[in-house]
Amino acid sequence: SMLAPPEYSGAGTALLRSAEALAACGVVVEMVALAPAEPGATGPETPVEVHRFPRARGPWQTPWFHLRAAAWILRHGERFGTVQFSNMPRWWAPVRAATRLLGLQVFLRTTLVTEDPAELSRWRRFVHGYDRVDGILTTDCASAPTRSIRRVRKPVDCEHFRPPRSRQEKETLRRRLGWPDLPTVVFVGAVLRRKGVDRLLEAWPAVIDAIPDARLVLVGPTHRLHGRPNPDFSELLGDRTSWSRANVEFLGVRTDVAELLRAADAFAFPSRTEATQPNALLEAMASGLPSILCEASWLRDDLVRAGETAVVVDGSARSLAGAIVETLEDPELCGDLGRRAREVACQHHDPTQIALQLAEHYGSGRT
Repeated sequence: SMLAPPEYSGAGTALLRSAEALAACGVVVEMVALAPAEPGATGPETPVEVHRFPRARGPWQTPWFHLRAAAWILRHGERFGTVQFSNMPRWWAPVRAATRLLGLQVFLRTTLVTEDPAELSRWRRFVHGYDRVDGILTTDCASAPTRSIRRVRKPVDCEHFRPPRSRQEKETLRRRLGWPDLPTVVFVGAVLRRKGVDRLLEAWPAVIDAIPDARLVLVGPTHRLHGRPNPDFSELLGDRTSWSRANVEFLGVRTDVAELLRAADAFAFPSRTEATQPNALLEAMASGLPSILCEASWLRDDLVRAGETAVVVDGSARSLAGAIVETLEDPELCGDLGRRAREVACQHHDPTQIALQLAEHYGSGRT
């Protein structure tokens, strides 16, 4: 249900990439999802077969989807050995009943973003309540609290997301995009307070004071999000003319994110809350960009290492602006942060390695 264009959720994108990597390793994968939210929209181009169910209105959409999914599994379940359910199991009783009837192996994929003992205790009770699940896969768990919970990292394609091979390639790309050859910071994500866009816009005037020709490019959903109006956009944007004069550009949803990252000089992502490591950060790291982040509970030491793979500051506009200015004015710092970030992204988030890990988990799920 998270593969609804034009605004794909981060979790949906990660699931699709994992499925594509599994397919490349010889595992037959099919996905079920809701039909697109926007009229006339089509699904992503992918070698994985995606079956889409019509949407229902209002609060009945989620239970309706699970009923349709259960009926689909009963009709086609003989083709599969494993079903991975990628959501919280509030409504999943029909799906679980269908898989039990057919004797299929079932995995739940979700997020676990804390190692707090009390929180893990609640998770142990959660797992015990669903003890007939053959395994739980999580993207954010440094140490699994039970044997049934396994960590699987998010994949990122380091061939698609890469730095420019030369200064000339970057200049050519900027000309094609219509960008001036000026210091450019990019943000990728929905224009939401939760994503820290208000922090970034508040900090930007101070950046312009220090570097008058600096540019800020925001890429992602603006006035509509998942088929509904986005109230944060109009509140955050205010007078669009004034932001244009401050060298701030809102591009909306784009399909050429890899090229936009390749043409930028730095990546700013002051998000307050993320359920898991955001794809946008992984993509920026794979693209060899220095990242400027704000302190938050979602930051994990194995991916974000302050001063090594990213610049991490407190959430104040002054600190954020200072970090952006320091990064843009120091090419050596930019290069070092970007190189180390790409090394981490490509070493630990390789799609083939993750696909093999998933296949191994599926094969050992019943043990």
